[in-house]
Amino acid sequence: MALLYTTAEQVQAELPGDLPTELSTEVIEGFIEDQGRRIDAFLRTCYQVPFPGISDSPPTPALIERICRRLAAADCLRFLGRALREDEPPALAAEAMGDLQALVPGDRLAPRLRLPGYQGPAPVYQGELSRSDDGDADVLD
Repeated sequence: MALLYTTAEQVQAELPGDLPTELSTEVIEGFIEDQGRRIDAFLRTCYQVPFPGISDSPPTPALIERICRRLAAADCLRFLGRALREDEPPALAAEAMGDLQALVPGDRLAPRLRLPGYQGPAPVYQGELSRSDDGDADVLD
């Protein structure tokens, strides 16, 4: 079984109305796996991925669980044909992607949100600078 960042029950709770039998637990878990891989790919430069699974101890970070749950719910709505339009992402996906993008640094900007274990670039130079007596500047790292 693949690593899951949320549960099928939590995704079902995000969905409005009654669910048809075509949307089985296995189908939902497939969407969860897909979105977990998407999250890992998106955050691979800033965090040690994969994150712990939802059944691990400690479990998936709450923000990652929420992002995965909402992205998987958007996949379910698309699967059921309940998304507004194919070219317009549902609000669930747009909000989740906003949270996901807030976890990575922008162009010379720190991320708006950080999880424990952030491994992004250092915000300032952390080496040592020294100057020799003869006036030549040496940089020591």
